[in-house]
Amino acid sequence: AAHMSHLQQLQWLDLSGNYIGDIGAVSLATKFHFIRKLKHCDLHDNRITLKGATALAAHMSHLQQLEWLDLSGNRIGDIGGMSVCNKFCFIPNLKHLDFHNVTITSTGATAMAAHMSHLQQLEWLDLSGNDIGDDGTKALNENLVHLQQLKYMMLTANDTSIDVKKSLLSLCNMENLSEVKISIEMSSYHVYHLDVYNNKGYRLIIETGDAEIVKLVNQLFSQIHKVELSCQQKVLYSVQTGEGENPHKMTFDLPSASDITESLKALSVVLPVGHRLQAIDVEELRLGRLHIRDEGVRLLAEMFCYFPSLKHLDLS
Repeated sequence: AAHMSHLQQLQWLDLSGNYIGDIGAVSLATKFHFIRKLKHCDLHDNRITLKGATALAAHMSHLQQLEWLDLSGNRIGDIGGMSVCNKFCFIPNLKHLDFHNVTITSTGATAMAAHMSHLQQLEWLDLSGNDIGDDGTKALNENLVHLQQLKYMMLTANDTSIDVKKSLLSLCNMENLSEVKISIEMSSYHVYHLDVYNNKGYRLIIETGDAEIVKLVNQLFSQIHKVELSCQQKVLYSVQTGEGENPHKMTFDLPSASDITESLKALSVVLPVGHRLQAIDVEELRLGRLHIRDEGVRLLAEMFCYFPSLKHLDLS
């Protein structure tokens, strides 16, 4: 930082993962006036806390050409986050904002939402890994609709009510939004991938571990392109619309699941959505010696309506 005055043409600065801490962040911030042409600033995972975030915010008015800001993985908290958000008015060209896992709560998210109107060029927003709760999610719902350039949004929806999740999904009908990832902390490793069309006819990706989100998607979206269930990055079930002679493409590999009962639970959530594209076309299902137990049998029985082609069932 002491020699930053020599880099007045600097446009790209990546200091990620260097653990510069608050001392380094303060030193860097005080030299922002030398690098006014900076467009890309990546400071993720640097052990920056409130003090460093406050210093960065205090000098952010010098970075009016900034397009990319990544503070993810730094424990800046609500006050640090609010300090940065209060300076959004000085960085109106920002396109990429990563606040993943910065320990903000509903207080920080609400403050951020209040200043979002300054970021009319924002295309990419990651607030995942933060427990923003109902109030923070509601505030974002009310303000993100004004960001007409927003294409990608990632949020963590822990402990939010059904109404808030439904409201959150309503954002998916924003005209330019093309990808939404709504994550939730889960004890299992099941992930639902839903590829739908919003009211504007744009393809939208929703990735979540929350069964309630899947059910809401089934209620709120009339056009589905792809449905996928994976466990520890292995696809258990997938179906999607296609082109030409093979109008649908399907994968079904449930017997490979490590925890068959949990996988059956997850499958029971996603099958009603996938069935809208195609019934499962397997003729043989071997679940013998997989410790399926009574609960698993009950879950499977309730899904028989989705297996019209089944001829061989092994539950030995």
